[in-house]
Amino acid sequence: MRVSRIFMVMFVVMIFFSAFTYVVTGSLSDTIFKTVIVGVLLQMVYFVAIAVLVARETRHRRQQKGDMRRSWDKINKNDAV
Repeated sequence: MRVSRIFMVMFVVMIFFSAFTYVVTGSLSDTIFKTVIVGVLLQMVYFVAIAVLVARETRHRRQQKGDMRRSWDKINKNDAV
């Protein structure tokens, strides 16, 4: 998913959340406060999700590198004999 699309979705979620909060509470200051909190929470969740994806990819690449190293060692042992 592209970053611009993710930010657009976050923006739309915050707009709907702020509209709903304003309708329910009727307070503009309360709506702004809660919308800022939701924005911060969305950014934190996005950051954690990206960190998890990067960690998985790093682990996957290390496993592939280890598999390649083991297969290369097997090839070298067979050539030595």
